[in-house]
Amino acid sequence: MEATSRFYRSNLLAFYIRGGFIRPDTKVGKQQLFHWSLRWEDTASVQTFSYWEDILIGTLTECHPVSTDEGLFEETTLTGVNPLPSIPAASAFKPEICHIPRPPVVANGACPLIVADSRRESEPFLSSLGTSPDWWSMTEIQGMAAVTPPYFMVQGAFSMTKQSGISLKHVLLDRWVGDETFSLFDEPWALQVSLCTGVARRVPVRALIEEPLIAFADSLNIPGWTSPRQRAIAALCAEAGFSAWAAELNLIEPRCMRTVLGRLLHVLKDTGFDPSGKYFSILWPHGGEARFCVRIRPEKDKEQLWCSILQDSEWYATFAVLSSQCLETGAHLCRGGPAAPWRGGAMLSTVVCPNFTGGIPRLASGSFFNPFRMQDWQLQHNEPYWVGKQGSQIWVVVRKGTRAVTELQVTRNRFPTSAFLWPDRVLREKPDVTFCGEDVFVLNR
Repeated sequence: MEATSRFYRSNLLAFYIRGGFIRPDTKVGKQQLFHWSLRWEDTASVQTFSYWEDILIGTLTECHPVSTDEGLFEETTLTGVNPLPSIPAASAFKPEICHIPRPPVVANGACPLIVADSRRESEPFLSSLGTSPDWWSMTEIQGMAAVTPPYFMVQGAFSMTKQSGISLKHVLLDRWVGDETFSLFDEPWALQVSLCTGVARRVPVRALIEEPLIAFADSLNIPGWTSPRQRAIAALCAEAGFSAWAAELNLIEPRCMRTVLGRLLHVLKDTGFDPSGKYFSILWPHGGEARFCVRIRPEKDKEQLWCSILQDSEWYATFAVLSSQCLETGAHLCRGGPAAPWRGGAMLSTVVCPNFTGGIPRLASGSFFNPFRMQDWQLQHNEPYWVGKQGSQIWVVVRKGTRAVTELQVTRNRFPTSAFLWPDRVLREKPDVTFCGEDVFVLNR
């Protein structure tokens, strides 16, 4: 600074700091007010200041304090051209209360928004209330330092523990305990597995209550069950309307039905993957009892890798039952014999949709992925997709072409594949039968 003359240090126009210019703006009494701006704005009047002056950087705002009698206030934000008004001494004000003015909120009655369409288009961002993913928690930190001149060594270690989240199945069962709403049995989180062909398909929970589970309900000897039994069987087998039928029950029948369905849910809750995530259990009810199941371990049996997509999470829930119905596809036909011993599952028929519950993903270029219209969305041939979330345990490759239904070939993420790949290609099973999605067959690769 000594190289600069004293005259120039006493007649400064502005100075540059942190990407912007600080210049004199206006005066409040004897106090000079300064303003910071990203751009240099030419003005007709040029004000100077001295290198040795104390400066105040801010914005001039007029605040009319609130009257203690009426509780009213009015304020105006100024641009730096008018001085602050004087306040009458006789008035009783609270000078510490100051509010920034906001424009009024007005409801637009002419808005063309359709809530149902908006919900359908927002499907990739919807999550089930009450669920949460697994997470890792740091449980222990250790450190050690050693000094051996001329060397200095520091070592550290920490341990992480995986904490279990709240799965969708847990939320569904808690909801039943809390309100016992029959609508749970219309939700599409059941898995019906054909004993004959091994084909599995997603169905409403009520579709699992076939004759073997009805016989199990009969064996429970629940008071009042004989009265609604036949009507309940017809309603459970119907395409829809089970909740509406249950709402019309009278007298003691609703309590009886809640008891019966609650006992069935108690058995079904242990189907699907166990807490370790290794074994997948499918209930095999028979002869009025429901104590046995068949188990699949996809980690060891590559032919059963299709069921890996059914791992319980905040997006999926699975209640699985073996069915006597012969479910066929073009590649999996009836075995044609009176005895069909269990040979494992063959494939899964379901519907998938994109999953953006974590927010709009960024692409490799750093830009945001543009959301699409759900009615225009479709899987791309030969492209890989994550299942559930980026970097999950499995991913699938899409196969289209001459096939009647899109196929998803499952692959385990063993190495693992980078979690930063394919940010805009994450799938989940659709959460509601009314949403848009694409029908798929999930197969082993």
